[in-house]
Amino acid sequence: MLGKKYNNAIQCEQGAVTNDTVRNKRMRETTDTSGLNEEKPSLMDLHVQHVDISREDIVGEIASITGAGTDTISVACGYVLALLGDNQHIQERVMQE
Repeated sequence: MLGKKYNNAIQCEQGAVTNDTVRNKRMRETTDTSGLNEEKPSLMDLHVQHVDISREDIVGEIASITGAGTDTISVACGYVLALLGDNQHIQERVMQE
């Protein structure tokens, strides 16, 4: 049961990322790309410039970035809550704010 939910969530995320990359690639192909930052191009710029990067590679990279960002945020929130729990006087000031 949980495996099916997990697989559905992964497919949903990959579908959204794939749709976004296809839409962005089409948009960038139809606009002037001379203003791209050649020194440090974005992931989407690389996708447009180098056809050898597959959609699966893009989806994998974005999933990694999203997962890392989510993990970082949850750890930071947990740390803040733990600190507030240990420091009641600060917790009261936060609640007043």
